[in-house]
Amino acid sequence: MAAPVLTHAELLWRHRVWTAQGIGLAVLTFLNFIPPAHGPARYLFFSLLLIAAAARWKEGASLWIRTPLDLPLLLFLGWILLSIPFSIDPAYSFREWRKLAGQALVFYWAVAVFRAQPDHRLVRHVMIAVLLGTVTSAGYAIVEFILQGGTWRDRHVRAGAPGSDYNWLSTYMVMAIPMVLAAAVVVRTRWMKGLSLVVAVVALAAEVVAYTRAGWAGLAAEGLAGGWLSGRRWLLAGVILALTAIGFGFVLASDRGFQRSTADPWTLEARVAVWKLAAEDLVHHPLVGIGYGNSNFVKRYAGRPELEKAYGPHSTFVVVGLGSGVPALAFFAWLLIRIFLILTRAVGALSDGASRAIPFGAALMVVGFAVRNVFDYMFIGSLANLFWILVATGLFCVSDQDRAERLASIPQDSPATVRA
Repeated sequence: MAAPVLTHAELLWRHRVWTAQGIGLAVLTFLNFIPPAHGPARYLFFSLLLIAAAARWKEGASLWIRTPLDLPLLLFLGWILLSIPFSIDPAYSFREWRKLAGQALVFYWAVAVFRAQPDHRLVRHVMIAVLLGTVTSAGYAIVEFILQGGTWRDRHVRAGAPGSDYNWLSTYMVMAIPMVLAAAVVVRTRWMKGLSLVVAVVALAAEVVAYTRAGWAGLAAEGLAGGWLSGRRWLLAGVILALTAIGFGFVLASDRGFQRSTADPWTLEARVAVWKLAAEDLVHHPLVGIGYGNSNFVKRYAGRPELEKAYGPHSTFVVVGLGSGVPALAFFAWLLIRIFLILTRAVGALSDGASRAIPFGAALMVVGFAVRNVFDYMFIGSLANLFWILVATGLFCVSDQDRAERLASIPQDSPATVRA
């Protein structure tokens, strides 16, 4: 079926709408690094979403574009929805599910915006937004840490994200560092490449002074995955040796009185204690769990001594598994593995270095984010939104469609086509 003939005014309108959507995507990427901006960012997103849906409808298409993640993502959302009637608090679980569904909408909207672009310029704009968001969040955290009397001797003072805490900061940095390093490859000028490396160093410093061991574990996992995926044994061996030396040095320092609070295993012991509770309960509720959401866990074990120390499940995987059953946990794991495999399998097939860097960085981000979420419930709010935007960015770079196929969906007389 031939594409409808559009007037010049309609072509111009289409070009302007999707250009504005691209700008909005870059702005939202930056705002998601700032927790207090989550409210305004949410209103901006839904405004852009409605405009995008209207634009796609006018073009005779749907906002939903099929991706390789559709099946695991929809099964994950669907099973949690089915489990809600069995929840301790169904109304609360449904509210939490709506947030999860909203985060999925961010992914599909970002996919649609990327696919409407005539070239990869939006990828570079998103990477610049990542650089700005990272340096803003990390820079603020380090300055605040110094002003509050933070020290390298112990973690009585810990760096935190703007308007939030060290858990959020450490998760932001785990997600940002591999993407910032990827940005160093994507940007074209030498000064931007140098600036990207400086931002990576600042982000690493912020991760260190957050004194969050789960964040450090996420970075270590990214380093090991990077060494393994690169295919360079010397690099993997170097990462292992570096991590071993850092670990040995940390133990030695704690024996001499430094960072004893950080080395104290009581927080890990508290987590393991509540995870045992969850495992025992999951045996009795394997299919639908006790109700999706952090608060259901707290209500379930109110008054238990294990909960008094841990203050919650402290794991996204526990929240999903105990909250909605083993199937939900399996679908969630499948989703993360699916993203990782798609990104990594396509890296070797791409000929352009910049195109390889983004999916490679996104794959490492998924690894670090998954490890970070083993030890805390951080698949929430702006962190989850940022995760889906970065995943969409990586998938755009590894799309099976080449530039000609993408341009074929744009009328040949449109300003975007002429400019490209």
